[in-house]
Amino acid sequence: MSSVQTPSIIETRRDQMFPTLDPSEIERVRRFSKMRSFSPGEPLAKVGDVGDGLSIILSGEVDVTRHDPRAD
Repeated sequence: MSSVQTPSIIETRRDQMFPTLDPSEIERVRRFSKMRSFSPGEPLAKVGDVGDGLSIILSGEVDVTRHDPRAD
């Protein structure tokens, strides 16, 4: 039997999920947006809250985590 692992959906679609936009693409969507800044550790979204829609990160880093309060 072969022990070849099938790549995960994140590995195969990473470029679609996390695209790098060129400056003209960012300018095109800017008129539909509002600029925001976040402090280190401040959440961009929380489970259970209504989201703001699409977020485009212009600089910095984002850690994607999931916390289940029922597990506390």
